[in-house]
Amino acid sequence: MDSLNRPLRRDRSVALAYLFNSALTGFQVAIGATMPVIRSDLNISLTVASLHFTVMAVCGMLSSSTVARVAARFGRRATCIGSVAVVSIGLLALCLAPSVALTLPAAAVVGLAGPFAIILSQTEVLDRHPAHQAMAMAELNLVVSIALMVTTLGVGPLVALTGSWRIALLIPTVAAISAMLPLHGLQFSDASRPKSRGTTRRMTGLAWLFCLLIICQAGFEWSYGYQAAEFLYQAGGVAKGAAATLMTVFYAGMVVSRIGLIRVVRRFAASHLLTASFALALVGFLLLAGGPTTGIKVAGLLISGFGIAVTFPMIITLAAAAFPEATDWIVAKLYLAGGMAIAIAPFAIGALGDEIGIARSFWVLGILAAMGLIASPFLRRAQVDGRALSVAQAK
Repeated sequence: MDSLNRPLRRDRSVALAYLFNSALTGFQVAIGATMPVIRSDLNISLTVASLHFTVMAVCGMLSSSTVARVAARFGRRATCIGSVAVVSIGLLALCLAPSVALTLPAAAVVGLAGPFAIILSQTEVLDRHPAHQAMAMAELNLVVSIALMVTTLGVGPLVALTGSWRIALLIPTVAAISAMLPLHGLQFSDASRPKSRGTTRRMTGLAWLFCLLIICQAGFEWSYGYQAAEFLYQAGGVAKGAAATLMTVFYAGMVVSRIGLIRVVRRFAASHLLTASFALALVGFLLLAGGPTTGIKVAGLLISGFGIAVTFPMIITLAAAAFPEATDWIVAKLYLAGGMAIAIAPFAIGALGDEIGIARSFWVLGILAAMGLIASPFLRRAQVDGRALSVAQAK
């Protein structure tokens, strides 16, 4: 384990988390970017194409609820090896499938198996590096963000160059398979613990608070990704193409924020950074939703991305500190709650927008940001083993 007097050691556990999280998230982005080409090649409707994302999301939520029990029964190492192996098979099947009769089952396999290695690779890093939890989570989210940007920028030209969506999807697939390399010889921190069938834990008030915060974070971030361009078009007077292009400002804000976060986490408490990030997200939203000019709305996009980018790594960091003996359990709960928010919030805003207009329904995101801002200070009052919740970080 790292101590406060030593820098973060980027060992095999860190490599596994960076590589697998980037590969699987990158694949999901790549399949979204190439979906028009996939639809044409497989001759499927937009509804059937959308089912791939729905299937992965629903299956992911179902498996997230079992991660802690499976890891307690079989151990993190065996669970991660099984997850990476099954995900790799599912990704290969999706890349090579000749019809939707195979792509949909492959998407279900990826959705069911993926959360195990996604969650356990992160909790292993948190447990192995207690003095650098915020730093590790900041770096992980930065690496994933960069992977997403590279994927988004590279998939289109690669498809145009090769004429094949399958080759574009094979790149993150190979990256996922290569996650087996850091797994080789990696001794997980739970190896010395006796295997069990998994204890049944009850949700405490603090656990519910973390779930509320992740719902605010996930609902806000993903609804921006799905609905902000539509808001700019319908309520902001921006052309469709320009609205889609302007969304890069939001994601650029997230990347810049996460680059800065690596330095900031050494100087400020994670709980303070969380509150500040929700405040920035709310300010950005108000500028976007209420700004009188396009320039102000674009500034709102940038500030929103800059703020919300900090929330996820800080929530995970604080949750691990609050439940040091149950990191698998609490992180899995957060992924389940976040998955529900991702599935419901964008749909609710869209459905409500059909009834009252997106200019009004979009304000749901303002409510989410405000809820996160109001709720996050309560973490400072939380007690863990009789002490205030804090996250010690090496300088």
